[in-house]
Amino acid sequence: MESFPDLGQRVRTHLCYAQVFQDALTQSQLVARCDPANPNLVERELTLLKAEGAIERVGDYWFLRGHGVPDWSTIKRTKEGLTRDVLDANRSLLGLLTRLPMVRMLAVSGSFARGHPVPNPKKPLDLDLFAVTSPSGVHVVRIIVKVSKTITGLLAALRLTPKRPLPCLNFTTESTFLEITNQSFFTASDALYVTVVKGKPEYQRFLAANSWITRYYPVELDAPLPSENGKDSRRLGHTALNLVCFAILAALSWVRNRGAGRPFPYAIEFRWDKKHCLRRGTEFSGGGYQPQVARRFREIYRCHFGAEGQLWEFLFPGTTDAGVRVNGINAPSTNTLPLGYDE
Repeated sequence: MESFPDLGQRVRTHLCYAQVFQDALTQSQLVARCDPANPNLVERELTLLKAEGAIERVGDYWFLRGHGVPDWSTIKRTKEGLTRDVLDANRSLLGLLTRLPMVRMLAVSGSFARGHPVPNPKKPLDLDLFAVTSPSGVHVVRIIVKVSKTITGLLAALRLTPKRPLPCLNFTTESTFLEITNQSFFTASDALYVTVVKGKPEYQRFLAANSWITRYYPVELDAPLPSENGKDSRRLGHTALNLVCFAILAALSWVRNRGAGRPFPYAIEFRWDKKHCLRRGTEFSGGGYQPQVARRFREIYRCHFGAEGQLWEFLFPGTTDAGVRVNGINAPSTNTLPLGYDE
């Protein structure tokens, strides 16, 4: 399967994917995700599903059958208020990062970008960040975020400041290395639904380099821009500083993982089964939470619409319960905690 076979399956997919995160979508959101050029056709699919008893509408939101919440608008406003508070609390770090010339693009991703954070009793909420840097800038930015996170956590532990979700640089990559390797509905959704803090043109360039996203979303992408010349855009000082930061982070990781008996997640050149290399840093090793999200999606889809046929492999190619296989290489997921949603 190279695309959704019909609009109905696209609509059903987005309804189920929202439910994975205990969320619901308005009709306008479903139109934007499914077929912006034909809102009447999307409305017809929703009407048919409602007539079949598969979905229900409460206020402005569409839910899967049995999940409707009467005061959902109030809940959404509360979550959006929490999102604003968390962004305000991290304004100093976000401001610092946006002022760094090596940061070409900075965005908030994950649940706070969707305005729908869901507390996880086993894992504190993170403020997920996504950055594109100039060449030789990845690990300088990573170490700044890690130092900020450590200081903020320490101050909260000493009760000098209130506890709050801490920043986590989930994905950062050089401006000369923009294509995502793990090309799935999960990563496409994370890439599209972000709140850009700095560098909207660079973000559009990132999307253009990942045109495979159009397999899953009906988006118009700009024509790909010419690739940058990494050698011309590198500065010797940045290169040396980036190497030092990379070495420090790798050494700390080696000590931590050796003590815990876990594999070392660093490599000089990019490898799908390693978290970090000189040109990229990501917490999506093994797909991050993709295996858990994919499993939960399959459970929800089967419960409400029956067996999905080839849909699973189309949405989450190479995904197993243990991780993700890309280009013949298995990468086990290092995220073993539950999602924190209704599993």
